[in-house]
Amino acid sequence: MKQHKLKELRAITSVINNFQFFVAEKWRIASDKSGSGNTANIGSINNIQDILDGNGMFAKLGED
Repeated sequence: MKQHKLKELRAITSVINNFQFFVAEKWRIASDKSGSGNTANIGSINNIQDILDGNGMFAKLGED
């Protein structure tokens, strides 16, 4: 493993790139399945385009 100095940070090639960030209300991307399987967490839909478009199971029903 090679160590770098902090001043070299911008010269280090990242192993990941091209991030896409989004913000959505939970009910817009929620599914009718639990999140982790061992708790009562709210699960989310899995299709990336549906997540970005806010097309969750409850999207048409609204927050209430």
